[in-house]
Parts: sequence; C-alpha cells; structure tokens
Amino acid sequence: MRGAYDAESGRSAGAQVNVITRSGTSDIHGGVYEFFRNNILNANSFFNNATNPVVQRPVLRYNDFGGTIGGPVWIPKIYEQRNKTFFFFSEEARRIVTYSNPTATVPYSGMANGQFNHVVCTQWANSNGAPGACTAYGTSIPTTSIDPIAAAYVKDLFSKFPLPNAATAASPFTDITTLGNIFNFREDMIKIDHVFGPKLTVNGKFLHDSNPTVEAGGLFTSLPVNGIATTSTNSPGHQYNIAGTFTPNAKLVIEAGYRYSYGAILSSVIGAENFSQSPDVKTALGSVLPFENLLGRVPTITLTGGTGISTFGPYDDFNVNHTVYGNVTKIVGSHTLKFGAIYYHYNKHENQLTGSNNGSFSFDAQNAPTSATLFNGNPVCTGTAAGGGTCPFSFEQSYANFLLGQNSTFAQASLDVTANIFDNQFEYYGQDTWRVRKNVTVTYGIRHSFFRQPTDASGANGSSRLVNFDPALYDPAKAPCITASGAMDVKLVNGVPTSSACNPNYNPLNGLIFADPPYGKGFGEKALKSLVQGDWINAGGIVVLEEIEKATVPEIVDLTLIDERTYGETKVRFYRFGSAPAE
Repeated sequence: MRGAYDAESGRSAGAQVNVITRSGTSDIHGGVYEFFRNNILNANSFFNNATNPVVQRPVLRYNDFGGTIGGPVWIPKIYEQRNKTFFFFSEEARRIVTYSNPTATVPYSGMANGQFNHVVCTQWANSNGAPGACTAYGTSIPTTSIDPIAAAYVKDLFSKFPLPNAATAASPFTDITTLGNIFNFREDMIKIDHVFGPKLTVNGKFLHDSNPTVEAGGLFTSLPVNGIATTSTNSPGHQYNIAGTFTPNAKLVIEAGYRYSYGAILSSVIGAENFSQSPDVKTALGSVLPFENLLGRVPTITLTGGTGISTFGPYDDFNVNHTVYGNVTKIVGSHTLKFGAIYYHYNKHENQLTGSNNGSFSFDAQNAPTSATLFNGNPVCTGTAAGGGTCPFSFEQSYANFLLGQNSTFAQASLDVTANIFDNQFEYYGQDTWRVRKNVTVTYGIRHSFFRQPTDASGANGSSRLVNFDPALYDPAKAPCITASGAMDVKLVNGVPTSSACNPNYNPLNGLIFADPPYGKGFGEKALKSLVQGDWINAGGIVVLEEIEKATVPEIVDLTLIDERTYGETKVRFYRFGSAPAE
C-alpha cells in the first residue's frame, strides 16, 4: 500500500507491506534453490584501479540457499487425510564472506616503542596535575619515561598493529589493510493449518532465525586494523503466531489471533581490546579509573592524526513483543463494514545507551615543536615533516604524548547505562467500504490509537535509573522564565545553568534528586552539603545518594536519613530535606 491507506491498516506512516506465509495443500510440493556471487564475477572499484599499484578486488563469497516443502499431515493408519490438516516448512541459509580494504594510519617501525623520525617533545613540566610546557625535545623517549599504562597498551595492542605498507614521504603511516567479515544466516519456519469445517479454520506458525557474524573492525566501529576491535555478533529471533477465522455465513467473517516475537542483537568483543587478551593493560590500570569498568574491555585511545584503540561492546539488545488482535467484517448491502482492535505489549532491554563505562583517553599534538620553537635559544627543528624537515607530524607528537601519559581529555561513565523499557499500546478502528456505483467505491473510517508513555524499570525493585526528575518535587515558582522569543532565560556557566535574570528564585535542580558522584572520593558529602546550602531542594524533598558501600557519609544538617540499601559494593541512601509539606 502506498500513500493514504484504510483505517484498518493504520499505525505506521509511509508504505506498508502485508505478507501471508504459504500454506500446504492436499499434495506434497517442494523445491530447492541456490543463489551465489563471487569476486571472480565482479568488476574492481574505480579507486582500487586508481591506486598504484592496483589494489586487487576484495574477495567475496556469497551463497544463499534453501528449500521449501508442504503438503497434508498424513500419518499411516492413524491420521490418513488430505483435506483437514496441512503443513508447510521452509529453510533458508546464507554463507557470506566479504573483504574490504580500509586505510589505517599506524606507527612506523620503532615508533610504537618511542623511536621517532622527527623531533618531538619528550618531557613535560607538569604542576599539581596540570600539563605544562615542554622541557625536553628529541627523537627518542627513554623506556624509563614511558607511562606504565602506555607501556601495557604497546605490549598488548599496538605491538599487534601492522607496519605501514603504503608509506610516502608525505604520509609515512599509511597502511592499506584487508579485513575479512563473516555474515551467516539461517531461518527455519513451519506452519500448520487445520480446517475444522467450512466455517472454522485455525493456523499456527513458528519461526526461528539466527544471524552469526564476525566484524573484523568491530560492530558500529570499523577500526581499520585486524584483530584489535573484532566483535562476534548474533541476531537471534523467534516468533509464535496462532490465528483463527470463523465464518458463520457468507456475509460475516470473524478473525482473531495472538503473536509473540523475540529479537536480539548480542555482540561481544573477541579482539585484543578484550581484557582477556590485554591482561597487562588491565593490571596497569589497577584502580586508576574513577569507576569500575563493567564492560571488560580496555579504555578507548584517541590519537590526533592516527588510528587509535576503539570498539563497541559488549552489547546486548533484547526486544519482546506480545500482540493480541481481533477483526470483524460484515457485508450489508453495498457496504463492507470492518471493525477491529489490537493490543501491543513491548519490552526492550538494551545496554551501552550513552557514555563509555570503559573510559576514554584522548591525546592531541600539544607541545609539538615547529620551526619557530626555540629551546635554550636554539631552534628545536626546521621545516615540516611532509616537506623533508625535522619538525614532527601531528601523529608523531600525539603518540609521543600517549607514551608519556599526557592525555588531553579523559571521560568515563559511572555505569553501563542500561534500559529496561516497557510500553503498551491499544488501537481500535471502524471503517466502511461503500460501493456507491459499479465504477465508484468510497472508503472511510476512523482509527483511535493510544500510544502510552514508555516506562523504565532498569533500577532496583523496578525503579528507573534513566530518570532523575521527580515531578512531585517540581516547584513552578523556581522555574526559569520564558522570553518573548520562546527561549529560556537561563545563564549558562561552562554549559551548566546557574541563574535566571527574571526569576531570582530560579533553581537549576528543581526536581532533580539523584546524586551519583565518583565513588570513594568524598564527593558524596560535598554534594549533599551543596544541595542544602544552595537551597536547591524543596521542603520534604527526597535526595538519593549513590556511593560505594564502605564510604562514610556524616550527618548533614536538615537532611534526615530515612532508608539505605546495599547492592553489592554500592550503597544507596535516601534522605528527606527539612520537614514534609502539608498534605
């Protein structure tokens, strides 16, 4: 169907496709098929041909095969019939191997261990943890100066990077990699139809599929280096359908059914980024990270000008649907009336929604020398690297900063944000297809859809960890003003709302009650004191503090501890501020 469609269809915009699975007949029928593709039959791409030397066609192996069979359910001497019960079975399988030739920017020989072809900054003057100016330059970083975590990354990960195979003077880091990906698939389906009589038929269907794949560069990542970010993914699914059709007479049809479906994306990191293959990184990190790494893979490394360390996973996305529906069709004269209703219950459980719980370090080319850089009154380097000079490429300096442990930024999510979403929808419709004349038919109707607000139950005892706003604690008197242009009159300091010029009572934490500071750093106590001193919580408001279980949180004036719960090494404390408001 395209464009406008009947009220019977509804729910989704755009085109809709209705699929009816074949059924068995009174005789046995079946067939098999095979479809294949091969790189021998393919032309090479323009860019591969334009490369000198020419890059050969990527290897491709594609086989799609399967078969179907259907007929009557016939059991000798027990159930010998050909017009009551029928079966239909189908199976499809795909075996696909593809190769791609991405380009990576990797360290040249010796660079991974601190030996450079150009002059880089080899020592920083840090003060109280803040980065400072460069205090030494050279083409070599002593082993004793290499950060222990960086050394572990070199041993477990960067040592597995290939050397450049397409290097030029202007780009000595280029490597054209060959990545092999596996995409397999299998689907089995069986359908049973039973005819009770001319007025009643029932059918049921079971479908099961799996889609195991291997992503050499990582799911959603495509790192252009083999064996580092590699993931193994499967997308299993199954469905159960049962439906019945009752036809009391030639002008009345009643149908009803139930459908269940399950689908998932299950992906795990099997490359060197998994802690099981990078034990030295895991040991070197120790307790350096502010939060526990729940993902079991090394923190991401981003390098200016070069290929770093990154992947995605483990990733588990589960989706379950329950659907119940019913339809009635009645012919009255020149009118075909249809009425029906449908109910959906949906559950989605998905992790890795936001942030990066494994942590993420980035390294830029800060303190990279240029021709204008002087040290002890003398030029440090002359000319650009691409032009044959001795000043470094940006990748060389960012990698040197990585070896020195001089990261420009670091970020880590305190947890692996996981949703457990539930949703319910109910719809009903009524329509009439009226044959006004032989050459004129008018269809009109109405459909009413209830799209309920999804709820999250990812927290303890069915609470939500995705929502930290409590409408019950929201005070309109402390809300920001809305200007004539429709914008909020809020002053931002470093991206954080602080005040509203037209409302001196503005409270940036109006209704926000959940505090989850870095564990074991004493920030929990500071957060509670700030809430009280800043008058950010309404009287009777509930404050929830999540901290490590062994942390000691002293009593805070005006905050009364009303409950506390322990979950493993985490303790959640519930406080009430001031006195409760009058009922």
